[in-house]
Amino acid sequence: MSFVFQQAGTKYIRLTVADALARTSSIEHDVVVTVPNTPAGAFYVSLTGSDSNPGTSVAPWRTIQKAANTLNAGETVIVNAGTYSERVVVSRSGSSGRPITFQTQGTVIMQGFRIQANYVKVAGFEITNTPGASPTDRGNGSGFYISGTANEVAGNYIHHSTAAGIYLTSSAGNTVVNGNRIAYVV
Repeated sequence: MSFVFQQAGTKYIRLTVADALARTSSIEHDVVVTVPNTPAGAFYVSLTGSDSNPGTSVAPWRTIQKAANTLNAGETVIVNAGTYSERVVVSRSGSSGRPITFQTQGTVIMQGFRIQANYVKVAGFEITNTPGASPTDRGNGSGFYISGTANEVAGNYIHHSTAAGIYLTSSAGNTVVNGNRIAYVV
């Protein structure tokens, strides 16, 4: 039998074991609980989810686009590992010091982002096989097509896109592009 108790702000676990002769022995030990680094205001996307769910870790959304259509300034979506056959259009903006954040948990493969908003951060995605028809179709064929300001694109792997890896329009300003890998793009 084991149980957890708290004394003077410290949590302990007590394990008691009995043998066949009903002799018992106990041990107490400090317990260290590791809580995942999940930001407040986090929502979730999973291949097993549904866009009619509330977007929680136990009832996640199914599509990244649902998150893009729902998130507000300062909120984060954590996209669980898998291959998502979608290209996401982000039109909702965060604010200074409160970006809308898209981050991965595991390997997330998808078809890219079109960011038409401000204060958006995208990190950790693998973007491939963009749906653009030609190298001149930058809006659909680039891994990232960015026309907003104060955005951040970091730590992504972009490959086999039909246009640019990351394309910044003339209206994109104050955008941080950091630590991305780009291969096999036009």
